[in-house]
Amino acid sequence: MIGEQYGPFDFAIIENGQYNEAWKYIHALPEDVIQASIDVRAKNIIPVHSSKFALALHPWNEPLRKVTSLAGSKNLSVLTPMIGEPVDLNAHDNHFSKWWDIE
Repeated sequence: MIGEQYGPFDFAIIENGQYNEAWKYIHALPEDVIQASIDVRAKNIIPVHSSKFALALHPWNEPLRKVTSLAGSKNLSVLTPMIGEPVDLNAHDNHFSKWWDIE
């Protein structure tokens, strides 16, 4: 309803932190992050609250890996600045490295 009444939004900052099926009501699952982005009609997603340290049973960087992969299949734009990296909201082509995609 938010997307229908107030959208579309240029940017949506959406929680994409450590997750677990048992915590799905307090930490969004990657699929839920993508669906929420679609629901609010976001043109760009900025996932936050992720890839700082491991709280769950998955690797620390899995939330960003999954949400960017899922977003790609839905043609959604995801901005993934490194923690502390500035984001120019007026730029038309924010490109960030996959700093979290390390082995």
